[in-house]
Amino acid sequence: MQVLWLLVGVLFMSTPAFSQCEYPGDNLVLNGSFELGYYGFASEYVYSSSRTRQGNFTVHYSAAFANPMNFHAEGDGNFMIVDGGKDWVVWEQAIAVLPDRNYEFSLQVATLDMLLGPPATLTLILNQNIETLKAPMDIDRWQTYRFAWFSGKQTELFVQIECGKAQFQGHDFALDNVTLTECLPGGLQKGTAELVEHPPHTPPRIKKKALKEREPEPFIKRNPPGTMETFEKLEVGTTVILENIFFDQSRADLREASLTELNKLANTLKKYPELRIAIIGHTDNVGHALLNWRLSVKRAQAVMNFLIGEGISRTRLKYKGMGDRMPLADNDTETGRKQNRRVEFKVEARN
Repeated sequence: MQVLWLLVGVLFMSTPAFSQCEYPGDNLVLNGSFELGYYGFASEYVYSSSRTRQGNFTVHYSAAFANPMNFHAEGDGNFMIVDGGKDWVVWEQAIAVLPDRNYEFSLQVATLDMLLGPPATLTLILNQNIETLKAPMDIDRWQTYRFAWFSGKQTELFVQIECGKAQFQGHDFALDNVTLTECLPGGLQKGTAELVEHPPHTPPRIKKKALKEREPEPFIKRNPPGTMETFEKLEVGTTVILENIFFDQSRADLREASLTELNKLANTLKKYPELRIAIIGHTDNVGHALLNWRLSVKRAQAVMNFLIGEGISRTRLKYKGMGDRMPLADNDTETGRKQNRRVEFKVEARN
């Protein structure tokens, strides 16, 4: 077998000594500790900068920040606070990995309240591997889940954490310390997974490779002369559809025909350095809803990656996907579906 699940209950203060890897590499998860706030991951839950309600999440060091009356959990830093009740994807990230390597994925979960309903039931998806996780029965007790995973021929690990069996009351929980580490020579403890032969030298750690997805696609030619057009009259709350952004069908690879519109957006952000935007992807309703949402996330991320390659600070950018949930037109016609397949940006701040 290539995989084996391990459940380990530990306190929030657990250290890397609890890892099943004798020699763990760097954590490849971007912002897995949530110290950077809402950054590096996607979610179908809606971000709130203050108190939450059903279907919201926030990032803070105290659960009481989101719900002073009912939520109870503390940490030694930020964590993700989820006001449950929706059968949606809570956390998602794509991570570059090396083939034929042993990895360990882990995360910590805490239950925030028991008065409003039962603890959360979560579904964890690591590419094709699916497992159901139960949040702790006790409030403010962090529990660690560990998963030994062998990459085989795969070069990307797509991780999703979904809230399952949700109901209007309850299923409120917190996530923290999401990690993926390569098990370097010395490897996993005996019996935790199928081991593979490593070369005699230490394999390179791949933290930089994991961030490679943020680089621009190589075909993109940078801002040719005479392309200084910008978007204007951008007030906070304004949403602008990027009319000429093109992708291959069911893929997130930007076509070169998108260059003019991409440069227009990049020029706008350079001209107005106080702008902060959210890039939002949308699809039509053809196909599976979850796959559509995943595609919309990746397309929004592709646009963000281009802007980063143009020198726009990552701190000014957010991205998310809405899948097929916010159509502009009727999905029963090709004309309507074409309108619904779009990427747009929303001005979130000018400061």
